[in-house]
Amino acid sequence: MWKKALTATLLMSGLAAAPALAQNRYERGSNAGAYQADARLESIFQRILPFTQRRDLSYRLLLQRDESTINAYALTDGRLILTTGLLHALPRNDDNALAFVMAHELSHLERRHAERLATQDNLTNLGLGLLVRNQSDLLRSAAGVGSRLITSGYSRGMEAEADASGLELMRMAGYNPRGAITTLELFRNLEATQGRARVFPTHPTAVDRLRDAQAYLQQHGY
Repeated sequence: MWKKALTATLLMSGLAAAPALAQNRYERGSNAGAYQADARLESIFQRILPFTQRRDLSYRLLLQRDESTINAYALTDGRLILTTGLLHALPRNDDNALAFVMAHELSHLERRHAERLATQDNLTNLGLGLLVRNQSDLLRSAAGVGSRLITSGYSRGMEAEADASGLELMRMAGYNPRGAITTLELFRNLEATQGRARVFPTHPTAVDRLRDAQAYLQQHGY
């Protein structure tokens, strides 16, 4: 659903790479640097929400003042964060492109991707722990760190799932799914100029995601 400095990586998460660092910042209870979205962004967000399914979350949209980062990510309590760098990188007043970003991140929450990653992390910790149970405490600690590195960030399958679900979600909300092409072309161009300097190379490339989005559009007659 699309996370690093502009000069280093691309949007992922949820649209680009690891949500973990950003997640910790906000889940400590401090929203420093984050503020309420304006009326236009909130309107796009509220138009999509009726088509979400989870009722255990109170979805909220926030902005983060960060011009050097093109980023969007969703936190497990229902907060969706957009950086100002992302807003300025997308074409001005393109509601469809923004709707895709929001729908993608909401899809990560709708599909419980973070919870699934946490389960995988626990299972990996258990497996590695068994391998080193007779070794030193240092090895045990290393096993825990290694498992977090193995499972940090959303997988290729989860990203593809969030893209597909996001396209459908924005379509149901009345937005043109062609907005996804605008967003994914931005990522593709960033990858071409900045290189694929990403922490989690298992994520699909922007070219792959763009191809899948184009196939969706063709299938649905857009």
